[in-house]
Amino acid sequence: MNNQKKKAVKTALLLYPILMGTGGTIMLGVLLLWVIPKDEIPSVALPLSMLGIYIYGTCAISLIVREKFFKGEIQ
Repeated sequence: MNNQKKKAVKTALLLYPILMGTGGTIMLGVLLLWVIPKDEIPSVALPLSMLGIYIYGTCAISLIVREKFFKGEIQ
């Protein structure tokens, strides 16, 4: 892989968790505070938890992949 592609992949693997983590946090906060009525929160707790695990799990995987594949190259 040439140097320009490596730099693009490293940047994408860093920007993904930043943008998805921020967007996911905002989305879950809006859902909990304004969209879902307070009395229905217990019934949607499991789907919201699974959504959070998916969002933050993919962010963690992205950072782990970036760290493992570009171990000696990240400055």
